[in-house]
Parts: sequence; structure tokens; C-alpha cells
Amino acid sequence: MKRFIIIIVFLFLIALLISFNYLLWDREKQLENFQDLKDAKNFTIDTLGEKNNTLDKKNKELTEKVESLNSVVQTLERNLHVFPLKIRI
Repeated sequence: MKRFIIIIVFLFLIALLISFNYLLWDREKQLENFQDLKDAKNFTIDTLGEKNNTLDKKNKELTEKVESLNSVVQTLERNLHVFPLKIRI
């Protein structure tokens, strides 16, 4: 009976150690998954930052183009007022 109790206690300890080992292994796996997720988010943030910079540059270019076209339109309007068209009916 004494041997049986020792064997049962020993098996219980082995099961306990195996379960703790599994919990530690599972936690390490979760940490790896979190690290991968963090890296993916950082990559996404970097990519979106680059796209934002590109869009800002494009916006500036288009704003400058609009301003130049507005100045051309104003020049043409001034020229139109200086040289009025005579419409004959």
C-alpha cells in the first residue's frame, strides 16, 4: 500500500510538472504570436506613413497646379476686359 501511494504521488507530480511545462510553452507561443502581430502592425503603420507622405506630396503638387491655373485664368480674364469683344448681330 505504501508503494502504491508513492507511485500515485509520483504520477501526480509528473502530471503537475507536465501541465506547468505546457502552460509555459503555451505562454511562449502566445508571446511569439504577439511579437509577430506587433511586427505586422509596425509594418502596416510604416506603409501607411509612406502612403500618407506620398499623398501629401501629390496634394502639394496639385495645389500648386491649381494656383498656377487660377493665375492663368485671372490673366485671361484681365486680357478679356482690356480687349472687349464686339458682338455683331
